[in-house]
Amino acid sequence: MITLITPAKAKATLAANMRARRLGTGLTQAGLSKRSGVPLATLRKFEQTGAVSIDTLFKLMLVVGGL
Repeated sequence: MITLITPAKAKATLAANMRARRLGTGLTQAGLSKRSGVPLATLRKFEQTGAVSIDTLFKLMLVVGGL
């Protein structure tokens, strides 16, 4: 059986997973922002809302792993 989730739930899960990876690597939001080149405000918005572009997501994943 296939279980589907809503786009909102998928975005929230993605943001939570990225936050967990960031914390697991010992990075602050400011540290991840600096290492990835993603503006701090964008990273904060992503972690709060799940809204992110694919390019930004890839930049973050390059730093915390997952690509």
